[in-house]
Amino acid sequence: MTLKISKLNAAYKAHPVLKNINIELNQGQVTVLIGPNGSGKSTLLKCIAQIHPQYDGDVAWENHSLKGLAKRDLAKQLALLPQHVTAPNGMTVEQLARFGRFPHQGWFKQWRAEDQAAINDALSATGLAEMRNVPLSNLSGGQRQRAWIAMVLAQQTPLILLDEPISMLDIGHQADILNLVRELAKQGKSIIMVLHDLATAARCADCMIALKDGQIIAQGNSRQILTPALVKQLYNIEVEVQHARSLAQPDLRRLVVIPEHFGDPNPCA
Repeated sequence: MTLKISKLNAAYKAHPVLKNINIELNQGQVTVLIGPNGSGKSTLLKCIAQIHPQYDGDVAWENHSLKGLAKRDLAKQLALLPQHVTAPNGMTVEQLARFGRFPHQGWFKQWRAEDQAAINDALSATGLAEMRNVPLSNLSGGQRQRAWIAMVLAQQTPLILLDEPISMLDIGHQADILNLVRELAKQGKSIIMVLHDLATAARCADCMIALKDGQIIAQGNSRQILTPALVKQLYNIEVEVQHARSLAQPDLRRLVVIPEHFGDPNPCA
């Protein structure tokens, strides 16, 4: 067992946000958090990353509590990409990616060959190698999102936390990032991310955790989680769950969630 969350409760001021969260996740696993807005998904990532100001319980990585860990040591273990991020004006793609190497720098902050190699690999993996010197302000929203993901990859941590990492991306770059996530899992990294598209979540998740009102409603694989009854419980919408073949990967079967009685049944008539 790699990550263990025990009896975790979190609040914003006096308002409870997470209630008695208990999770155990294995190494090399992609875990996707789903649930309606305000269910506690982002707060859970912040608690794992030790940046939420009010929580009790424990978060342990490799049987060692992350509470009280020095920032540099913590940053060697996990990387977090929040939902909303900004960078200083004029910063280039490569300059942003360099921030991912901060925890690996020595006292004198010498730039080493392995640091540059990590940057090059991250930019290549996110399709930004040819744009390394371009200011972030000149990029599209999707390109900027990939630049932030490159920074996370350059950090080279065994645990990666991603809050809606593909929300700004077109469908092609969504597929690229999710394929990259799967490849990172094959390399033994553990990834926890928030996704809203249930079909996408089903395609890439080894484990899904459904949250509502700060509590875990269900946990399991996509077939166990994405049932009409559970989707109704989470989102208050009637759905039909179908299995369809992916056009990009004909041997892969994935779940597609189709709302019932939604919109005009003959919109093109």
